[in-house]
Amino acid sequence: MKTKKKNKKKLIVFLILAVAAIAVAAFAVINMKNAASNVGMVVSTEAVTRQDVERSVTVKGTVKGTDSAQVYSKSVERIAEILVKEGDFVKTGQVLCELEKPDNSIQLRKTELALEQAQKDYDKKEVLYKSGDISKDTLEQSEYNLISAKLAKEELEKAMAETTVKSPIEGTVTRVNASVGSLAGSNTTEPLFVIENIEKLEMKIRVSEYDITDIKAGQDVEITNDFLGAKVLKGKVTSIAPTGEAKGAGSSEMVIPVVISIDKGDSGLIAGLTAKARIITGTAENAIALPIDSIMDDEEGNTYVFVAKDGVAYKRIVNIILEADFYVAIEDGAVEEGEEIILSPSRTLEDGAAVTVLNF
Repeated sequence: MKTKKKNKKKLIVFLILAVAAIAVAAFAVINMKNAASNVGMVVSTEAVTRQDVERSVTVKGTVKGTDSAQVYSKSVERIAEILVKEGDFVKTGQVLCELEKPDNSIQLRKTELALEQAQKDYDKKEVLYKSGDISKDTLEQSEYNLISAKLAKEELEKAMAETTVKSPIEGTVTRVNASVGSLAGSNTTEPLFVIENIEKLEMKIRVSEYDITDIKAGQDVEITNDFLGAKVLKGKVTSIAPTGEAKGAGSSEMVIPVVISIDKGDSGLIAGLTAKARIITGTAENAIALPIDSIMDDEEGNTYVFVAKDGVAYKRIVNIILEADFYVAIEDGAVEEGEEIILSPSRTLEDGAAVTVLNF
């Protein structure tokens, strides 16, 4: 059985090699016949069409809310109660959590009494100064004591008020890192809460220095990612940073931060996801479009292509108005829709040369 299988495999390999050899030989025969009959080199072509040609730059980035805040506690106290959860919508000034309130009643009473005494002393000194019984320096010292007493009371009241942690912006609670009983204000690296305006989304991307000259504020953007499936969201370039920054360690390339606004509509797109932004940097609508591999340049600086017609290659000078990844849009007049354009023409091909079109 093993011998039969080996023989069968050898037969398959032999047949594949034989077919390949026949194809090579056939192509060689075609070129020999062409040379003998003076019908020229074999070329492949593509029919010229009109289409919309778009030039674009594609970059990945993270979807974020247009406004966000990381909320910390100014007081180092234990958390007594958490009043919100992830997903809740909060307004500016809304309380997010309550901290344990130390008993400052005695200290507050002391500051109130000190302020009352400072006020009485100043009122008395002011009367004495007006009657000429004390100096101006003595009055100013009394005024200084009064101001200090007021500040001491205000600072204590402020510290007592900071046992409530409030949201500085309107938005959605996207992260709750706080937990009841933990010491607020002791961790300066992780916020207690993260609030984001996720009703309006944006992407902050980094565009290569080699592409940034094509990027302009107001350009249209197409947003895609796995979460959206086949759906494509619209966006716009809203701002471009005035300076660049290093791409990363080991790279000399610079990148420029760019912000893109996203029209999420009812797509359900959420912040925190990675998405792909395709920035449309140029568009030529209903233009004569030629394959990028048909374009040639001569020594005089002319851009040209070859059109195959009735077995002859004709050189046509063209003016490119927009170059994209696979096609270029050219001005009307040089090449007509429906003509056969020669792909990847040989440098030895000349105007008026005989050709044989062979499209596989």
